[in-house]
Amino acid sequence: MKRTLYIILTLFGSLLLNGCSGGSLKPNSTGAAYELLLVIDDSVFHSAVGDTLRMFLNQDMPCMPQSEPLFNLSKTDKKGFNDLLQPARNILIVHVGDRWSAAKIKKSHDRWSHPQAIIVAQGPDISSIAEALGRSQDAIIDFFVEAEHKNAIAYQKKSCEAVMQEKVREALGVSLTVPKGLTRSMEAEQFLWLANANLNERENLLVYTTPLPADGKLDPDRLLAARDSVLKAHIPGPSEGSYMTTEYRVQPPMARPIKLENGRDAMEIRGLWRVEGNYMGGPFVSVSTLDTVNRRIVTAEVFLYAPNKYKRNLLRRLEANLYTLNCYGKN
Repeated sequence: MKRTLYIILTLFGSLLLNGCSGGSLKPNSTGAAYELLLVIDDSVFHSAVGDTLRMFLNQDMPCMPQSEPLFNLSKTDKKGFNDLLQPARNILIVHVGDRWSAAKIKKSHDRWSHPQAIIVAQGPDISSIAEALGRSQDAIIDFFVEAEHKNAIAYQKKSCEAVMQEKVREALGVSLTVPKGLTRSMEAEQFLWLANANLNERENLLVYTTPLPADGKLDPDRLLAARDSVLKAHIPGPSEGSYMTTEYRVQPPMARPIKLENGRDAMEIRGLWRVEGNYMGGPFVSVSTLDTVNRRIVTAEVFLYAPNKYKRNLLRRLEANLYTLNCYGKN
């Protein structure tokens, strides 16, 4: 009995050590996607540091049909940062004190829970920390968004539309995580359109290919011209002669180079779509990558039609799947 008890206690102690060192015993993180907890004392929050944080964390998410912030912010001071709040999924902590000789921004993961993204901004005074935060604002935003993307990808890989994923592979020689619920499809030459069945909150995924340009570059203007051509040919609107296209007048599309999950270079384009000849519209995100082996550009895109609904979290969840794009060529 004593030996059995000793073994049990030893195993339990080992598990606790594993949990404390980043193992599987850490509690699940709390809070919804794109919620961000600021751990900052009131005097610092009502200074240039707080002004800087509010300026870039509260800004609107780009290329959306209505105003939605990048993150939903909540706040506590350091004394209130207790066991109940420490498992929050996204945390930004600010430390001010003369123990630090210079301002620094530090990133980490999974300190108190899993999955968890943490940034600590520390420095000797208000001005140096505010300056450091201002310089690092894009990197801070990207850090939290990428963490949420990885969370969404991990979850959706466990619960995906396997039949539709195989359809994408067979039709276009492309692998891509297809979110649960996208069970409807329409196929044409080098084009596949997947959608869910909810007419009030329509989720859509497009995969299509276009010929590789002579210069072998992912030029955003060419990608948008190809998008408009493909959509006009394959996505009609509800009235005769109407068709889907890109909205350039209200908010011009935004493009940026990115890395896919597998390390491939790609171009992300974020913008608004509309129906020519009708009043439908919404946000879209596309990702394009070069497939030089098969002399083509492969594009995957998600777009939403969800009038009168908030769309940030839904679009972010869908766009995360675009980062799983890979090209193999048809069998």
